[in-house]
Amino acid sequence: MIDKLNHKVNDKSYLKDFEVMKRNASRLLQLINQLLELSKIEAGSSKLQASQNDLVKFLKRITASFSSLAYQKNTGLYFNGTSSSVERNHEELFVYFDKEKMETVFYNLLSNAIKFTPEGERIDVEIRTDSKFVNVYFTNTGAEIPEEKIPHIFNRFYQVDDGHIRNFEGTGIGLALVKELVELHKGEVEVMSNNLRTTFNVKLPLGKSHLKEEEIAEIFHKEKEASALSGISEVSKSQPEKPEIHSDSTIVLIVEDNPDLREFIREHLEKDYSVIEAENGAKGISVADEIIPDLVISDIMMPVMDGYEFCQSLKTNEKTNHIPVILLTAKAEMKDKLEGLETGADDYLTKPFNPDELKVRVKNLIKLRQQMREKFRSEMLVKPSQVIVPSSQKVFLGKLTSVIEKNLENESFSIEILCDEIGMSRAQLHRKIKALTNQSTSEFIRNFRLQRAADLIRQDAGNIAEIAYKVGFNSQAYFTKSFQELFGCIPTEFRKKN
Repeated sequence: MIDKLNHKVNDKSYLKDFEVMKRNASRLLQLINQLLELSKIEAGSSKLQASQNDLVKFLKRITASFSSLAYQKNTGLYFNGTSSSVERNHEELFVYFDKEKMETVFYNLLSNAIKFTPEGERIDVEIRTDSKFVNVYFTNTGAEIPEEKIPHIFNRFYQVDDGHIRNFEGTGIGLALVKELVELHKGEVEVMSNNLRTTFNVKLPLGKSHLKEEEIAEIFHKEKEASALSGISEVSKSQPEKPEIHSDSTIVLIVEDNPDLREFIREHLEKDYSVIEAENGAKGISVADEIIPDLVISDIMMPVMDGYEFCQSLKTNEKTNHIPVILLTAKAEMKDKLEGLETGADDYLTKPFNPDELKVRVKNLIKLRQQMREKFRSEMLVKPSQVIVPSSQKVFLGKLTSVIEKNLENESFSIEILCDEIGMSRAQLHRKIKALTNQSTSEFIRNFRLQRAADLIRQDAGNIAEIAYKVGFNSQAYFTKSFQELFGCIPTEFRKKN
């Protein structure tokens, strides 16, 4: 039905949605088929239909189908020592096996290797023979399985990567099925993992003496397109690009490891906000630190750094502690919500969520921050002791006003000097001050000086010219103009009123 809609709908903007639907439907179908295959094996009703096939050609085709995915992840993929994308003549090696079942075995092992292998590392697929067996090795570098977990990895539903920090989505079905299907061929599957190197070895017996007569199908069937391979293109974009964003625009940062969900959220928000993306908590910290977004939407279960740690890191960083955070998770239990809120999260949304509800929550949090900024601006609360903001932000504002106070009479005091004292870049400081006070950095400095000038006028601490110089204005005309813009009257009128 999705394919039918795909061909009937003329609006190209829907094609991407159909592709995502088809890809996820294919993944569900693949999972269901694997579960059914396990049930058949358990019931003794899964039968081999083994025929004599060229294993080298068969495995080379499957490996080559992963080439583009490996390229997207910047991972080297090699078949018998040569890049999988290179066409070459090969030696033939005829082995008896059930093509459909072994395709599932090789697909699962390659898929796992791709998912587990870090960027810049490599995967090697090699075929070697001895007197009795053909050995197919799948080796990936850059990751290893803890020794205590190796005995359990072929158990059904067992996941090595089962915490909040995970490197891929999985069910613990694939390796269990691999073991069952290889043993159905009277073979073995072994795993070795150490020194950031993991190897799976599939051993298949040579010849056909190990097979029963009813397990041999000598008829050569035309190779079918692998149903399992339909899920290979699941990674659409491993590293989202950072768009050009104006410093005064409202920026929403999406931190989510699933590219389809990341895109889904972005499409619902990009009409109203500038949207940037990160695929895990560690990248999210880096982006948030540099860009200083107005709001963050983060998943909890992610690779490298989970959402709890990410949120806590944001809320304890002086540059980013003011940013509201919405946590997304499939965990709906109260203890999970409390854990998220205890890290400083401002809101919590359970998957699956309604995109309209997410939009309203984003809008409300941004509106609340805007009201706080307007209150600050209207009341001109520049003294730390009087600022009605959370204590973590009071510390920052206190530090800010202390530096300006120290340089009050310094005519050459600049934003660059302030940035050096505070330890932020010009862009970071601008977005931080804008988020708290709705003023630019230069406005904040000028208004602070004018407020101090107003205090001095009230105290009758000198004539207008003297006060102007005391607060860092070397032009009395500019001082008078700026003062009138802020207080609605010139300094002499202000003196009479106060």
